[in-house]
Amino acid sequence: MLSNRESARRSRRRKLEHVATLDAVINGHKGENVVLIDRLREVEQQLSAVVRENAGLKAEVDRLQGQLREAVATGKVPGMGERTSSLQRISSVGNLANKDSPQIGGDDSPRGFVPFRSLQSYENLLSLQAQTR
Repeated sequence: MLSNRESARRSRRRKLEHVATLDAVINGHKGENVVLIDRLREVEQQLSAVVRENAGLKAEVDRLQGQLREAVATGKVPGMGERTSSLQRISSVGNLANKDSPQIGGDDSPRGFVPFRSLQSYENLLSLQAQTR
C-alpha cells in the first residue's frame, strides 16, 4: 500500500508540473497575441493611410489627364507650339527661298538651302536672326 500511495503522489506531482507548464505556454501565447494584435492595428492604420494617399494620387492623375485632354483639344500643349511652328516653317515650300531664310555665303549657293544636321540647329539660327533684328 505504501508503494501505491507513493505512486499516486508522484502521479499528482507530475500532473501539477504538466499543468504549470501548460499555464506558462498559455501565458506566453497570450502575450504574443497581444503583441500581434497591436502590430495588426499599426499595419491597418498604415494601410488606411496608403489607401487615402492612393485615392488622392488617382484623383490628381485624373485631374492632370483632364487638363492634358483639354490642352490637346485646344492646341495649347506646352512645348508643342514652337516645335510645330518650326516644322511648318521648314516644310513650307515657298518660304524657304525668301529673304528671311538662312543662307550660306556666296552667290553660287542655291537660295533656301540650309545645311543643318538637325531641326534644333535650324531653330537656333532662326532665334539668333530674330534677336539681331
